[in-house]
Amino acid sequence: MEIRHYHLTARDWRWLKKTPPGGDDILVWHDIRLEESDEELQRLSAYLRGLHVDAEVVTTCSRSVNFPDVDVSGGCVFLRFPLRAQWNSPRAAYVMLLCMKGTLISIGAPETPLFDRALQRLENGNELSEPSSQALLLFIMDICTDISTRQYMTARSAVEALADRIYDEPDNIGQDELIAIRRCVGRLYSQFEDQLYCMSVLQSLQTQSVPFSHLKAELRDIMDSQNHVVRSQDQLEIRLRDLHNDCLLHAQRKTDYRLRVLTVLTSLCMPLSVIAGIYGMNFHFMPELEWKYGYFAVLGLMGAITAALLLFFFKRGWFK
Repeated sequence: MEIRHYHLTARDWRWLKKTPPGGDDILVWHDIRLEESDEELQRLSAYLRGLHVDAEVVTTCSRSVNFPDVDVSGGCVFLRFPLRAQWNSPRAAYVMLLCMKGTLISIGAPETPLFDRALQRLENGNELSEPSSQALLLFIMDICTDISTRQYMTARSAVEALADRIYDEPDNIGQDELIAIRRCVGRLYSQFEDQLYCMSVLQSLQTQSVPFSHLKAELRDIMDSQNHVVRSQDQLEIRLRDLHNDCLLHAQRKTDYRLRVLTVLTSLCMPLSVIAGIYGMNFHFMPELEWKYGYFAVLGLMGAITAALLLFFFKRGWFK
């Protein structure tokens, strides 16, 4: 488990990375990175108890679950939501945020880029709406929405590239490839919905220790952006469903064409087989067998039947 400490000083509003908090610190951010294992979760519980986090929240953080959650207990607002490193990652890593008065605790996997990007923006001069843990929490949630938007745009580009391939070279698109992209888009849609759920619950929280009522406008803007991402992702799923139907239609057309070819071949061979069967009988009296030109006449009859059938199917459009 790796722990990083960042402090916002009241003197010049600078974010400093240091271990012991100073006397002029007005906001403290503890960034915790850990792997999902029982040993790491036990160490996390011990560290949170050392920070005087509510026991119920500590218990919630120590459980390995795969669903979003928002809770308030003992003056601490707790959020858990999924976030993927890439749009097509098969598994989402769940990040946790603990918001207390003057202190924010972020918990995530080592490869989670959300907190690194938030710190980078703060160091580059982006300022919070106010020097509070609530404002820092919304700042991180806003960056989460930006990441979701980028992931949606990347997924949309992949779907559009697939659509171009389907229209230009449909024979080279396999059903497995299309199903794999649909699965990734569906997982991404679930992630966006879980994040929106956490934001919606956060907007309705009523707590005296860490109030969000004065930040409702900022939270509403974040939710509007996340709502737009969810609706866009829903349209992307509809687009993929239409592309899948196009692929199925193309495969059906190929099957119909092959069936037409087989039907033509069967129709050509059937009368020829009848003629061959007749003259393959072992009757003693068959007048044509002793005719000098009988062999050539039968071959000519077979050729004429074949040509007539081919002309018939061609005029009916069976070779298109």
